[in-house]
Amino acid sequence: MAAICMLSIISCKKSSDSNPGVTSNPKAASASKLALNSLTVTVASGGNIQTAIDNVAAAGGGTVNLASGTWTITSSIRLKANVTLNGAGNPNTTITSSTAMNIITTAQEGLSNLTVQNLKIVGIPTDSTSNGIWIAALGNHFKNVTISNVQVTNCGGMGIHLKRADTACVLNCNLHNNGKSVYFHNIYVRESTYITVSGNLLTGSPYGTGIHVAGVCNHLSITGNTVTGNAIAGMLIQDSPNVILIQNNTVSSNGVNHISAHGDGISFTGTNATIDSNTANSNYEGGIHTWNGSGSVTNNHASGNGINYNIHGTYTQSNNL
Repeated sequence: MAAICMLSIISCKKSSDSNPGVTSNPKAASASKLALNSLTVTVASGGNIQTAIDNVAAAGGGTVNLASGTWTITSSIRLKANVTLNGAGNPNTTITSSTAMNIITTAQEGLSNLTVQNLKIVGIPTDSTSNGIWIAALGNHFKNVTISNVQVTNCGGMGIHLKRADTACVLNCNLHNNGKSVYFHNIYVRESTYITVSGNLLTGSPYGTGIHVAGVCNHLSITGNTVTGNAIAGMLIQDSPNVILIQNNTVSSNGVNHISAHGDGISFTGTNATIDSNTANSNYEGGIHTWNGSGSVTNNHASGNGINYNIHGTYTQSNNL
């Protein structure tokens, strides 16, 4: 690909430490040290996205704006600290690949202030090494990650994978037809804290779940999502997370392949949970299924499921229909 970039400095001011969608983490502001400079690079159609990211990171941070068009990449796009990758809208800006890879990923662990927004990602549905956005650490956690208004489709691996991320949000995204086996999902969150998943459409994972949370994640907010037609559960939340809000979600027609004995709309094991005002219809097994743990199950509506409410553990229940 030709390296064609148009560079323009928009402003030089200290950026805010705020992270849209997550306000509950008292350490978020101190964990983030954003750049003094704010460089904006606009990449024309056919330009080199990685060169633009590298230039913005070297200048101390800022935004890479992608023009409308389709980029067929031959190597992963590697995010860097304090850089926002911003498309011209979903699906106006589309990134795809001819071979299986992590389409958007990171060059190293422990980065802060990573944002991907307003674009579409298309993977390879037959290959489990084809992942949409892969932000995963072995040890040094990422901080302040935002994925917003992104469509991810046809990835044989994960649509979005967040592992060891602290203060992260997935907002208003459309993930569908990702995951070619029971180990791969539209969204997978593992060993992370202060996570917000809100306003997303999570549909049609042929072998996985809409959202799978594992590995002891704490302080989760899963709200206002529509989760339908996934092979296993709509939401599979396990390994005893602590302090979690599951509210105003619609989960329907999940468990279409009822693999691994999970075909619930909402399948949950954890503590201090608030499961409130969700709608769960026509899921293969439980509409709302708590395996054990504690919290409250209130104001939900479940109908046409294998079992509408299958509640185990110490939960207060009221106003469920």
